[in-house]
Amino acid sequence: TKIVYIAAKGVQESLPKLLHFSSLPNIVLVHEDDRAGSIRTIMTTVTKLCSPNIFGLEKYLNVGIDVKELKIEKSSERKMLSEQMVAHLSGLGVRRSVLDSVAQVLEELLMNAIYDAPTDVQGLPVYNKLPRTTPVNLKPAEQGLLRFATDGTLLAVSVQDPFGSLTASIILKYLDSCYGGREGTMQSDKGGAGRGLHQIIESSTFVVFNVQPKKQTEVIAFFDVVPGKKEASEPMLHYFVQ
Repeated sequence: TKIVYIAAKGVQESLPKLLHFSSLPNIVLVHEDDRAGSIRTIMTTVTKLCSPNIFGLEKYLNVGIDVKELKIEKSSERKMLSEQMVAHLSGLGVRRSVLDSVAQVLEELLMNAIYDAPTDVQGLPVYNKLPRTTPVNLKPAEQGLLRFATDGTLLAVSVQDPFGSLTASIILKYLDSCYGGREGTMQSDKGGAGRGLHQIIESSTFVVFNVQPKKQTEVIAFFDVVPGKKEASEPMLHYFVQ
């Protein structure tokens, strides 16, 4: 039996109850005023949880999309990775205003995967005490994966790391500190969340966290790309454990 906490409220409004139920393995927030989107989200969630593998941005996009993949090997390649992604998506007709938001979110995702996520055999952070200007070359076992695609309605960009250290409790407590004006108070216990978690959530239409403890974390940020579509009033998040 798999349990899912579902709420028709935004992240900030849902936080008090989410913090109380942070031990639940699966969390899904939907927009109360978007019936079609909510139904689609719930159907995707059911299909996903019935699958042996919860990972992959493909589960949220139309069938037949072309997904691009790039390895995340070192901090000095962040700009190159972003430029390659933007060039590809721009060639598909994605608007500059959307691409600017996507690039901003990707920078935070990459910083998290490179500096915050890696842990040693004892589970202790390896690089997250370093200044973000310090170059980091990830070892083969530490390297992540950048993936991105669009189906013309949604654009998705994901970053995977091979550590699986990002718990729902860490995410929710960090967001609570940000929304409560206490940003920076949890930096010693961020476990892969990083400084940009709040920015990732706020800059995306919705964000999905997929975690296999001690093995893999995947953060997928989604963006509406349909011209003229009314922007959602509040960002949403989903969290799943395999």
